[in-house]
Amino acid sequence: MLELNEGIAEYTGIIVSSRDDQSTKSYLTKGMDRSLRNRTFVRSFAYQTIPSYGYLLFKQDKKWNKKINATTDLTDYFMKRFATLIPSTTEKDFKDLALKYNGQVIFDEENERDSENKRLIKEHKTKFVESPHFEIAFEMMNYSFDPRAIIPVENFGTYYPTTRITDIWGILTVEKGALISPDWKKFRSQCQYLLIIT
Repeated sequence: MLELNEGIAEYTGIIVSSRDDQSTKSYLTKGMDRSLRNRTFVRSFAYQTIPSYGYLLFKQDKKWNKKINATTDLTDYFMKRFATLIPSTTEKDFKDLALKYNGQVIFDEENERDSENKRLIKEHKTKFVESPHFEIAFEMMNYSFDPRAIIPVENFGTYYPTTRITDIWGILTVEKGALISPDWKKFRSQCQYLLIIT
């Protein structure tokens, strides 16, 4: 759904921009490089994958996106259009590929990222679930946020370091973190971390 909602929109914006071919390639490549430094790919990966794959397909079929609908599985779609097959991989194949593609560096980076994410999840769980906090229910909520920095916190919801929420009760600006429930019905925070404008 994220690829359909955000990825296609991002792709469209890039295609209708005034960039020439070289500038577009540079923009997409730099975006991919930046995304690899994100703490998480939750709610952010589609801003890179669909524009990049879409641009490659655009070189073959300028109207490919007109064939997409609300039920399209974009992974399957791109695999078929690029005639891509993912072979079964044995453990030996995996180890050989890891050596070929600088695997140890990737493993080390991912292990470090995983350890830091676990530390942050524990910290956010302590702060917004186990410690005293308050909750506000949503009624007709809209919000904006940075998709590069959010973190799922077990089954309690998703942590947003900053966000701006509007609802019938006013405007809420979160500057030092909030936890939005997985059913989108409420959020948790601590008093000193937000500002409500009514």
